[in-house]
Amino acid sequence: MELVDTSNQNQSSPQPAMIPQNKNFQRNARINDPAGMRDPNADTLDGRSAELDRITAQARESKPKTDGFTYQTKVQNNSTKPVAVVFWEYQFREKGNPTILSRRQFVCQANLKPAKARDFEIFTLGAPSSVVSVKTLSKKSEPTFDEAVIINRVEFEDGSNWQRKDWNYDDVKLTAKTASTAKKQPTCRGL
Repeated sequence: MELVDTSNQNQSSPQPAMIPQNKNFQRNARINDPAGMRDPNADTLDGRSAELDRITAQARESKPKTDGFTYQTKVQNNSTKPVAVVFWEYQFREKGNPTILSRRQFVCQANLKPAKARDFEIFTLGAPSSVVSVKTLSKKSEPTFDEAVIINRVEFEDGSNWQRKDWNYDDVKLTAKTASTAKKQPTCRGL
């Protein structure tokens, strides 16, 4: 049997000394990598944990902003009967061009007793108007629109109703039926 000296085969050369040029070499090489190259530190356990912590903190910090508009009015029941449903609209007439009239229509479950008042409010993504004249935009200090709330129809709990003369219930009947018959609908809904 012959003995072989293996002590020199398992020995590795010592690690090179860490000098400033070696510290930044790999980082600088990654900076010059083409777009899409993944940072090798991102795949380490610490890198993944840090990324999860960052995502969690970001999610807890803020909710995404939603730009929209809140339309509101106060309705007083001056009748002797309880009101079940109110159809109303918010009208906008542009001051710079009065021929431009925009409106947003809503239906609200009222449950409004005689001689009582109630505030109605609805948030929607629909802007007051999709068309605005340049003349109106140049006047920053003045309000852009003349605004008005108009009651189109009132349905009473006994089944009777009142309706504005120049408003047509048939135009919104299907939308209104689904809103008034649903049990878990919000108080107001856009038409």
